[in-house]
Amino acid sequence: MIEEIFDPKNYFFNPYAVPVLITGFFAIAMGVFVFRKNPSNRKNRNFFFLMLFIFLWLFFASINYFSNNPDVALFWYKYFAYNAALLISSLLYFFNISWSDVLYKKQKKTAWLFLLFFSFMVILNLHPSLMVVGTKLHFYGYYVVFDTLGVIGFIVWCVPLVTALLNLFYVLKTEKSESFRKQT
Repeated sequence: MIEEIFDPKNYFFNPYAVPVLITGFFAIAMGVFVFRKNPSNRKNRNFFFLMLFIFLWLFFASINYFSNNPDVALFWYKYFAYNAALLISSLLYFFNISWSDVLYKKQKKTAWLFLLFFSFMVILNLHPSLMVVGTKLHFYGYYVVFDTLGVIGFIVWCVPLVTALLNLFYVLKTEKSESFRKQT
C-alpha cells in the first residue's frame, strides 16, 4: 500500500480538487492571521484550531480527489480527511462557547465531552471495516461510502453544530453589552 500511495501514476490533475485545496489554504491562513493578533485570547486560539482542522480536512480531501486509484483515495480520505472532519463540529462548539464567559463556564465540560466522543470516533474509524468502508467514483473524483456506524456518526456529528447555533441565538438574546452584540 505504501508504494501505491507514493506512486505518481495513482494521481492525476483534477480541476475539481483545486478549489477544495485553495479553500483549505485560505482557512489556515485566516486561522494563523487571527491567532497571531492575540495568541493568549481564548477566542483566537479556538478559532485557530477550528481553522487548522478545516484545513486538514480540505487538504486531504483534495489529495483524495487527485487520486485515480480507489484504494489510494480511500486511504487519504478515511485516515486523514475524515478523521479531521470528525473533530470539526466539536471544535466549532468550543469556538462558539468561547464568545460568552457565561456559556464557557457552563458548557466547557460539554465541549470536552464532545471532543472526547469524536476522538473515540476517530479511533473507531482507524479500523479498516468500520465507518468509512469504501469509495465510489463520481464526476468530481472518488468519494467514500459509509456503513451504518458512519451514518449514525454523522447524525451525532450534527449535534454540536445545532447546539452551537442555539447558543448563538441565546447569547444574542441575553447579552446586555451593545459592543458585544455589534461584534457578532
